Amino acid sequence: MTIKLAKSKIYQTVLATTTLMLFAQEPLTSSAHAQAGIFEVIHPDVEQGQIEFEVLNGVSLNNLDDEEERSVHEFAVGYSFTDSWKFTVAVEVVNPEGDDPLVEAFEFENLLLLTKGGHHYEDESLRGDDDHDFTLGFHTALEIPTEGGISEGGIEFGPVIETEIGAAEFVGNLFVDIPFADGEDAGLAYATQLIFPVTEDFAIGVENFGELEGLFGARGEDIHFAGPGLYWKTELFNGHKIEPRVAVLFGLNNESPDAILSFNLEYKIDQK
Repeated sequence: MTIKLAKSKIYQTVLATTTLMLFAQEPLTSSAHAQAGIFEVIHPDVEQGQIEFEVLNGVSLNNLDDEEERSVHEFAVGYSFTDSWKFTVAVEVVNPEGDDPLVEAFEFENLLLLTKGGHHYEDESLRGDDDHDFTLGFHTALEIPTEGGISEGGIEFGPVIETEIGAAEFVGNLFVDIPFADGEDAGLAYATQLIFPVTEDFAIGVENFGELEGLFGARGEDIHFAGPGLYWKTELFNGHKIEPRVAVLFGLNNESPDAILSFNLEYKIDQK
């Protein structure tokens, strides 16, 4: 009875949060801040020998002017060299309104685990009685645009955490973003995800994203998003897994796009 009551309160909380965000939105009209983007919460998920293929997508739900980005897509391949280090290479493609898609940038990412909580292990045999429920990692990403090269790119770095809050799983990212272009100041980016399991293979949650430009210098425009998410995971065969995610993210201030549909797909191959 206690578990059912707890889950009921969780669902009511998610539903209430979603309803408030829906009613808080203005009509989806064209604006200078209507363009799409990629949204991903980095999980401290590193298992030696595992290969990951990712497709990340963001589609603007606004009316757009020509040349504004209707959608953004990222294609990534990652490999975990050890149980503590994963390296990922990605390419970002933008789809401007009224124009052909084009490759915008390449990214090179590293994820290092500093601690690994007991809940991180999918194999129950690896869990210890004294394992804690907190995982800490450190993420770095180098972005190189196709126009301008590395001098117009940048680097971001910061902690990745994962922990349990009751029956829910919390994942958080906090990254310093340092652009290489002259005249641009460093900023800060954050992402959070609170996931509530419904079944063994399905969960619901709430996500939150934001960027604070010029936090350590001349202040720029800040953007903030929040919205509900749905998550699945399916075991296929011989260590192959597929993990889709769908979220609708609403802008929380005037500088943010009104609404973006974000859907990502991970395909994992465990070679152990």
